[in-house]
Amino acid sequence: MSLFCPLTAVYSHNTAKASLKLNASLAHPKYTDMKTLTILLIFAFPTICQGATFWVPTDVKMINGLSPRTDLNVRCRSKNDDLGLHSLRPGGSFEFRFRPNYWRTTRFYCSFRWSGQFRRFDIFVHKRDDCRHCTWMITTLGPCRCNQDNKNYDKCYPWDKD
Repeated sequence: MSLFCPLTAVYSHNTAKASLKLNASLAHPKYTDMKTLTILLIFAFPTICQGATFWVPTDVKMINGLSPRTDLNVRCRSKNDDLGLHSLRPGGSFEFRFRPNYWRTTRFYCSFRWSGQFRRFDIFVHKRDDCRHCTWMITTLGPCRCNQDNKNYDKCYPWDKD
């Protein structure tokens, strides 16, 4: 009589009698059904509710596309994180990765400074940005997000008002 139980390997130092008793108790239908239901709820509930998007990391990338070509200073923050100041040469980029929160309220906002100009923009707003790899081209008129359907930077937004 051989019953499979992943706990047997973990507790292999126990006597054979104790392992058999452990296996037999877990094999009881009452415990097996409850264990299966618990595992299903743990993994299925978030998937059913929100597609488990809060488990999947999101990448945000910003490319300095200013014209005329000039350096761009970027500082991004969220409610909980300050990503620091980054200086981007023309054509240079800065990227970061995070996991959106369960409530879909994740927001990262950035300030941009170049040649005497200062602008702000919410670079990631969960309800607006439906991308897992969000790539932005930063221009003087405002940020333009890469459209995953046609691979063009045609989803352009104005700078936030001060």
